Amino acid sequence: YTLSLHDALPISRVDSTTFTALLRYKMPNNFSVHGGIRGSRADAEVSLSGFGYGGLSGYNVQLDQDWGAGYVIGAAYEIPDIAARVSLTYNSKVEHEFDTVESLNGAPLGESTTTVDTPESVTLEAQTGIAADTLLFGSIRWVNWSEFLVDPAVFTALSGGGLVSLEDTTTYTLGVGRKFNETWSGSAALTYEPENDDLVSPLAPTNGLVSLSVGGS
Repeated sequence: YTLSLHDALPISRVDSTTFTALLRYKMPNNFSVHGGIRGSRADAEVSLSGFGYGGLSGYNVQLDQDWGAGYVIGAAYEIPDIAARVSLTYNSKVEHEFDTVESLNGAPLGESTTTVDTPESVTLEAQTGIAADTLLFGSIRWVNWSEFLVDPAVFTALSGGGLVSLEDTTTYTLGVGRKFNETWSGSAALTYEPENDDLVSPLAPTNGLVSLSVGGS
């Protein structure tokens, strides 16, 4: 995913791609367990521009590409006769160590290594049939964003704080799926995430959200 930042930060970006490999073992009592590994690639460039940043306006930091690894573990319970399933999944944090170059208005400030942990998360998902060919589904996802810190050495020394200050988020999704015939099916879902503190970090793309998704297959 790519986080799109405020217009005041025209060349700021954080890019991350995560690959996950999962295995599932189904037990005879309708329970199953699943788990696997995650590989995450990330890099970033952040520029601060504007009077609100004071003497740090014109600051730039480049975090070179780095790979990190984590794991996934979870369990599920199913009742196939009514298409019911409840699962709980934990995603571990992934640690990155970025080679870092900092500058101010083009003048180099130094090179260092910045350690960044992408946050751990827990997802509870559920679904059940509510009528013939109709499925109700939903999820609750908690993400520990408060552990996501980006603290380049020089910036932290000059400002007394890091580039990121985020609060944990809980996201709720509720939707319905419908099989129309042997070929076509569709779904619609509503997602809600409450707002946190009004002071949003420069690297936070949103503060709360409400979204509607529609799909077909």
